[in-house]
Amino acid sequence: MNRILQCLRLDFYTVKPYRQALYRLLGLGFILGFVINRSVSILSSMLMMGLVIMMSYPFSIGDKYGMDTLYGTLPITRRDVVTGRYLFVICLELIGAGLVLLGGWLINQFIATDILFPELMLTISTLTAVASIMAAFQFPAFFRLGYARAKAYSYVPFVLVFVIIGMLPTLIKTFGWSINERAIEHFLETNPLLPVVVLVAVSLLSLGISWALSVRFYERRDL
Repeated sequence: MNRILQCLRLDFYTVKPYRQALYRLLGLGFILGFVINRSVSILSSMLMMGLVIMMSYPFSIGDKYGMDTLYGTLPITRRDVVTGRYLFVICLELIGAGLVLLGGWLINQFIATDILFPELMLTISTLTAVASIMAAFQFPAFFRLGYARAKAYSYVPFVLVFVIIGMLPTLIKTFGWSINERAIEHFLETNPLLPVVVLVAVSLLSLGISWALSVRFYERRDL
């Protein structure tokens, strides 16, 4: 366990020079959230982008400075490196959850609005689910091919998300789908915890499957 925590510490150390950029992104998210729509939606969206980008930094730094070769000289297994990297993702998501809670509290304190706790939990669980799925998609490729070779592949999730969002109105119109917003609101009001539990389960399941693939790929990779 100590070796896994050491890998986790090393990952946080490698992203230290980039924290200022994340702080500026968060500051902008807070400002826009207060000024524009008085909600945590903008903050959570910008935070999600920052987290997804930061998750790949250890791979970028490791590829640039040959960290994979260094790991081979240390008394740690490749499984330890992979596990530490996924714990890094979970820690970033927990930090993001705390920042969204802080944002919701600040907006409730200083602006005449009422952001409910179930709404915050749904926002947080959605944030973590999207970030987890992104990491789950990218990490096996990074561990299998290295960051430089898999960099283009890592953009596929972003492209898919924007394509789906862009095509959604056309698909709804083409197939005659109808969205009953009142029914959705009623379901969320009567079952506020169910979507949160489902999203958290999706996050953990996607990370677990991705972890197993990453361990297998990284143990077979020639460094």
